[in-house]
Amino acid sequence: MHALDILGDPVRRRIVELLADGERSAGEIGDVIQREFAISQPAVSQHLRVLRESGFATVRAEGTRRLYMVDPAPLQAADAWFDPFRRSGSRASTRWAQSSRADAAHVASPTRTRTSRRRMPRHPAIPRPTPARARPHTRNGKKRRPDMVDVNAQIDAVERGVETTDRDGEAVRVQRLVQEYRATLDDAWDAVTSADRIPRWFLPVSGDLRVGGRYQFEGNAGGEILECSPPVDGAAAYRATWEFGGGVTWVTVRVTETGPERTRVELEHVARVADVPDELWAQFGPAGTGIGWDSGFLGLALYLGSAVDGPTPEEGQAWMLSDEGKAFTRRSSEAWAAAHAADGADPEVAARAAAATAALYMGVAPHDMGEDATPTR
Repeated sequence: MHALDILGDPVRRRIVELLADGERSAGEIGDVIQREFAISQPAVSQHLRVLRESGFATVRAEGTRRLYMVDPAPLQAADAWFDPFRRSGSRASTRWAQSSRADAAHVASPTRTRTSRRRMPRHPAIPRPTPARARPHTRNGKKRRPDMVDVNAQIDAVERGVETTDRDGEAVRVQRLVQEYRATLDDAWDAVTSADRIPRWFLPVSGDLRVGGRYQFEGNAGGEILECSPPVDGAAAYRATWEFGGGVTWVTVRVTETGPERTRVELEHVARVADVPDELWAQFGPAGTGIGWDSGFLGLALYLGSAVDGPTPEEGQAWMLSDEGKAFTRRSSEAWAAAHAADGADPEVAARAAAATAALYMGVAPHDMGEDATPTR
């Protein structure tokens, strides 16, 4: 059983929280849990047994008492589930820290568009491994000045959706993000498929990015390119598997021309319902992956608007833990809670799931978030 399956139960999660403060006797744990959840002592004992057998807790005898202590090792597995989204977000979202404030128009409508100094084929292709730190994108030998951006404006510029539906006879959950940019179709397509340009706003990528080939984002997910339709009649798209930690989901990116130098980028992320237990989905909801995707869209908005390369992963992690980074995480989680509720989830359940996910991204426990748990608007 996955670590997040264990923590998906609110009683077991509360027991782990109690043990985080230090060793406790079975009686002490039972008193708190029975009072807060109105369940019997045998039921509490059953939850303690699950935690022991799954490795989350250890127990020792002291006279007639049984003393429980948390074992942090399984918690690292739960934390690792969020790592790909933190890492993809930390590099992309830190572009906000490298920019100044501005109005919403700059977020969705950079003042100009550009082409890469080295144009790549219109289908994804990687002639050589991409370096971990790309050279600054320049024009006439000079770095372009970063456009300014506002966290709230960026969050508001993205349309989000969650849908539970059936595809090919299987129940799936579909997440969608859509944002419009002031860029030509060719330029936006090149930015999301070029080996030279993807690292400038997302993550270093290696592999064989063409249909049937495999790719790997540094320290993150990899997969296989399943389909690719280069720009024709104002539209282009590609589809790939998104594989991490033994799990497989599917990502489709669509790029559509909406007007002169206006392009809409849509990302669709599909996961089988059977691969994510209902209680786990109720605990973390779509924000578990959505915050990371939001960070990627922020990176693309800033890159198309300024062509400034992103920070190192270490700088990105530092920004995510700053007040500005936490504000972005909170706003993103709240937006995904709204999308979750629109798909039929109880609004309170959706809000709790979003808060729990935001807390993990920010490195705090939900009940210790304080001001971090306060809605921003």
